[in-house]
Amino acid sequence: MSTDTTLRHLTMLNQLPTYPAQGITAKAIHKNLIDDGFTVSKRTIERDLRKLECALKIESHDNEGQLLWYQLPQQKKVPSAAGPFDALMMVLSHQTLKYTLPESIHWKVNENLEKAKMVLSNYQKVSKLEQKVHVISDGYPLLVNEFNEPWGNTAIREAIYLSVIEESKLSITYSYAHYATPLKMELNPLGIIVRGQTHYLVASHTNNPEEPHLFLLHRIKSVKMGFMNIVVPKTFSLASYFATNPSGYVLKDEPVTVTLKVKGYASDVLMRHALGKGQSIKKLGEQWSEVTFTTVPTYDLIAWILRYGADVECIQPDFLRAKIKKSLQKTLSLYTTES
Repeated sequence: MSTDTTLRHLTMLNQLPTYPAQGITAKAIHKNLIDDGFTVSKRTIERDLRKLECALKIESHDNEGQLLWYQLPQQKKVPSAAGPFDALMMVLSHQTLKYTLPESIHWKVNENLEKAKMVLSNYQKVSKLEQKVHVISDGYPLLVNEFNEPWGNTAIREAIYLSVIEESKLSITYSYAHYATPLKMELNPLGIIVRGQTHYLVASHTNNPEEPHLFLLHRIKSVKMGFMNIVVPKTFSLASYFATNPSGYVLKDEPVTVTLKVKGYASDVLMRHALGKGQSIKKLGEQWSEVTFTTVPTYDLIAWILRYGADVECIQPDFLRAKIKKSLQKTLSLYTTES
């Protein structure tokens, strides 16, 4: 038996629920395998199940004309084939994954997490890395309010993810900050962007399908799933849309050349990272360097510049320098005006 066949059989067995839980069809197993990257026919899956039925304690029963497959209680789940470093990656990634995936597949994440922890328990040296590696987000660490749902209502989020997966139209009511009551709208859901602890739905209005917009999930107050297929913008891809940094709130819809003067820690950061395409750095003296790059300007860029205070000065373009200056003047007024 080839390695590919063995891995396919192990993956199939891990999909089988344990009796008396509801069984799973060969068609559903086939779809899951295709989603996992296997190239196999449904007919092959049906033959595999018959072979495994003879060799292992799996059974099926007829349910309205279709066979539902399951494992008997004494048949233990086949352990994950993941190695120790794969298991470590799963454990370390869990904090991000649990905020990114829809609720309906959290059980699968948790199941794989438990398997990963079991694998790590047999590799003590690798397991210790879990306690010795800590990832800090690039910004002030925010705490989740236990009385709030920062990623939106669970049922609403579930419906949105399902509509994105099935590419079906969606009706929502959306609460804008500047409107007293939520607005009703019909959308073509195109994708999801997860930014830190904020989830965005990327969608276009059905009456203007070529122009995608962002909708904060926690501002969506109700959802009704439709059955009509979405209309995808002709030139749209989530990757190219994300590359414009729409969640950073675009100041101008086209790339501009930006020049900054930097020193200190800001200079050190830009020696290792780039703020935009074609970034170049030129020393201006003992302390200062000049950094030039091309980017679509956003409020994120302004926030990056402001975070380093007097260690960064925006030289050009003029409109960006003016916005930063205005922001600094407003901030200074808060500290110079008696309350």
